[in-house]
Amino acid sequence: MTKTLSLFAVLGLSVFMVGCAQNSTALTPEIEIHKDADLHADYFIPDDLSILENRSDAILKVKSIGNVQVGVMKDIEGDVPETTNELKILEAYKGPFNSGDSVTVAEAFFLQDDQYVQIEGYTPLVEEREYILFIEEGLKDESGNLVYGISSLDFGKYSQEGEVASVDFTTFNNVNELSKYDFIKEDPHHNDLYNEIKKDVLRKYY
Repeated sequence: MTKTLSLFAVLGLSVFMVGCAQNSTALTPEIEIHKDADLHADYFIPDDLSILENRSDAILKVKSIGNVQVGVMKDIEGDVPETTNELKILEAYKGPFNSGDSVTVAEAFFLQDDQYVQIEGYTPLVEEREYILFIEEGLKDESGNLVYGISSLDFGKYSQEGEVASVDFTTFNNVNELSKYDFIKEDPHHNDLYNEIKKDVLRKYY
């Protein structure tokens, strides 16, 4: 399966299937990695922290509370289904939020044939791990709630524990093996850039 997603789709990610009926399931550690899926996206890559901050509608310290609705693709020719994650806000640095609020974000992965399919090497947010998250407004869901997208895909999420890997994503076998990583790219330039921005993020927001 090879798809290239538009910049608009990746910018919000919530455009995937918000407001439409869809199948969803939970994400468990033993779910295997789809070895044949090849999804690419056109998305903005920030040169530094200030650019990422300026492009984001909100900057938050959050924790995933495990309320994840994973989209399931039934038809290989169908639309990319949306995965959403409800997060608890620990601190708000920018945007219309306060500590203690919750926010729903769309994540760049889904399931097909009971396997994890990633977009551009995206790794899921880990339950109970704290993140500094840069997000942009997306669309409203069926209940009228605004779903946010992570700015610049995985360049918009940072944790203290998460590591960076310069490997082919297909070297991983299951979701559990992804849990130690925040960023996985084959391109060493992208990894170096992410690490540089991460240093600034942790210095400023922790």
